[in-house]
Amino acid sequence: MELKKFKINNHEIEFVCESRYTRSGFAHDCTLFVDGRYTTKCTAHYLNRTWERYRYQSVMLGAVNTTIKSIESNNEQILKEAHGWKKMTPDRRKELEVFNGNSPEWQLFVELYNQVKER
Repeated sequence: MELKKFKINNHEIEFVCESRYTRSGFAHDCTLFVDGRYTTKCTAHYLNRTWERYRYQSVMLGAVNTTIKSIESNNEQILKEAHGWKKMTPDRRKELEVFNGNSPEWQLFVELYNQVKER
């Protein structure tokens, strides 16, 4: 088990990462915690090797990306309910992008994604 820690905007972010053997190779598992609270999990299966800058990078990026997509989906539902929209048109998508950009939670995970990618 390996613990990877980040600190962004006074938030303590921890990735608990593990490796395990599978019948046809191995897998990396990652659990993401923000301020001590469970956020999400991610697993990646490999046959013989990974192409990462550092161990567990792929599953860490996967966990963060899953969280970003979840936030974006929730924000889309918030806007649809607030405005009575049924569909997302291109103009509404632009409004959603602005809404996401102003969301502190979304900004936190985008910054985390960038740090995990470049670390």
